[in-house]
Amino acid sequence: MSVSDRRMYNSKNRFKMKKTAYLLLSVLCFGLVSCEDYLDTDSASYLSPDIVYNSIAYTDQAILGIYAQLPQDQIYGSRLQFTYGSGSDCDTYGTSNPTDTKNSGLANYNGTSDNTAISKEWDAIYKTIEMASVAIDGIRNSELLKSGTVDEQAQMREYLGEALTLRALLYFEVVRNFGDVPFKDEPTNSDGSNIYLPATDRDEIYEHIIADAEEAAGYLPWLESSANVERVSKGFAYGLAARMSLACAGYSMRNLPGFPLKTPDFSVQKSYYERALKNCNAIIKDPNNPHGLEDTFAKVFDNQTQQKYGEKSEDLFEVGLGLGLSGEVGYTSGVRFYQSAIYGRNNSVQVVTNAYYLYSFDRDDMRRDVTIAPYNYNKSGTEKEEMFSNLYEFTFAKWDVRNLKAYITQNKEATNKLMTGINWCIMRYSDVLLMAAEANVWLAENGGDGNLGEARTYVKEVRRRNFSDALQATKVDAYVDNASDLMQVIKDERMFEFGGEAIRKFDLIRWGELSQKVAEYRTTLKQMYAGEYEITLPELVYFKYNSDGSTIDKSSVDYFGENGVPEGVEGKDWDSVNWFKKKDTDIAKASDKIDAILGGLDKVYYCRHLFPIHESTISSSQGKLSNSYGF
Repeated sequence: MSVSDRRMYNSKNRFKMKKTAYLLLSVLCFGLVSCEDYLDTDSASYLSPDIVYNSIAYTDQAILGIYAQLPQDQIYGSRLQFTYGSGSDCDTYGTSNPTDTKNSGLANYNGTSDNTAISKEWDAIYKTIEMASVAIDGIRNSELLKSGTVDEQAQMREYLGEALTLRALLYFEVVRNFGDVPFKDEPTNSDGSNIYLPATDRDEIYEHIIADAEEAAGYLPWLESSANVERVSKGFAYGLAARMSLACAGYSMRNLPGFPLKTPDFSVQKSYYERALKNCNAIIKDPNNPHGLEDTFAKVFDNQTQQKYGEKSEDLFEVGLGLGLSGEVGYTSGVRFYQSAIYGRNNSVQVVTNAYYLYSFDRDDMRRDVTIAPYNYNKSGTEKEEMFSNLYEFTFAKWDVRNLKAYITQNKEATNKLMTGINWCIMRYSDVLLMAAEANVWLAENGGDGNLGEARTYVKEVRRRNFSDALQATKVDAYVDNASDLMQVIKDERMFEFGGEAIRKFDLIRWGELSQKVAEYRTTLKQMYAGEYEITLPELVYFKYNSDGSTIDKSSVDYFGENGVPEGVEGKDWDSVNWFKKKDTDIAKASDKIDAILGGLDKVYYCRHLFPIHESTISSSQGKLSNSYGF
């Protein structure tokens, strides 16, 4: 197969993921665990690794089989990003019942070792890791890789890069959620000799999976077109290596007396910041880099929600999900709407944000209204948007399923929850730019080879599209150039850029700021309710509807009350909602609710953000595993 033929093959077959990956019947798996354990349907036949990994077509099917696991509810269909990825100062889960021990309990740091969701998560991820390890071993021992044609070897290396990247990604998810976990970089032996393993120190795991991602980047092509984003490419492998390097350089909870938060020794910490910067630069500074920022922040999420592919390839990797089959983006996190004749069955939003986050934005930052929806649709049966008065439970506006016509068509007929099929984006290019900025600043401030000029350039690039032309000089250039604490500017920028994208929680963990920021969020929000905030906030918020009479004109909303009572209120040109006009009973109720949200974080040990291993996993480990961190 020639290079041009291989690329054509890839363009036709690599990215059928959106509709078909999770429908594959022939996921090829080996070792002691049967295929039936990985799939709901039986494999068509058993093929030995010697056959599979000496065929381009069969190897492609084996790799697709790994991707086919990612849309599971227990992986990126919902749990990893929403249940495990929320729980910060700007995105919380299950505020209606934050103290239970099920999904909302996990997200609010009240998880217990008997929660079956934990075991399902663990099993799904480790089974997928096993599939990747089988593929890696099979490809490394393949005659096609060793002595095939130039094009066959190139194609097999690409497959190897995919398997290495996916395994690294999933090990990363296990480590940052559970701490020290069992690790092996080989398939399960036929005699079962490497099944039962003790936990491995996470630093050893990190070193291995960062190296795997870096190796993979050397095998993978750049994203050939934005439509190929459902399969990993060179940019994502480098970006993942950078993200893992920053995690390794930062704070983590250790199985030591008192379970303290600690960073590595300074020299080690410095080496990982250098490594993060090197991997970011491998993307940013490569002349063949196809990634860039969309012209507007809103377009990023319009593309994701409407299942379009951006022209600038801002998304480095998306998990391919399918309408009616997988994915809760826009349902568990998105604009909430209730049963509607226009839009069909209601969506049960669980991941929410709050007024603290809304008022953290610069009032001129266009990301605020793209990110936050302080309104729902049709709560009172009026078939229109209505502003919230509950200021600790706004929803995220980034993913609005009302924009997805195919979803709405099916949802009108649905009697049960309908999967949205909106892809979950694992990494965007703005993340790469801000990671590079952070590494540059840290190194410059700690005796390393960091470039503050480049850091400022990257922050400006991310900010620039979010302010009007008239504000570029003050809100972008001067804001960044004159910053007395550039690192804090970068931390804030990441908060504004990635709210609801399962990034903020892990940023705060590695900075050692999770408990601090959660406490700040609670205190500030309660001050807002009690009228003790640093600025006076309005009792009423006024707003207008667009000409359709059903959607709110977001530009009309005055969150600061500086314009007073607008003209035309008497004529019903304007509507209003009680904002901070609260009774004492409302303030007391809100205070109790706010304290309960994320309430398990410091209940037993300071900043205990890791989850317990399920008791069934421990009992079946033949004495190799036990819980720690006070569980």
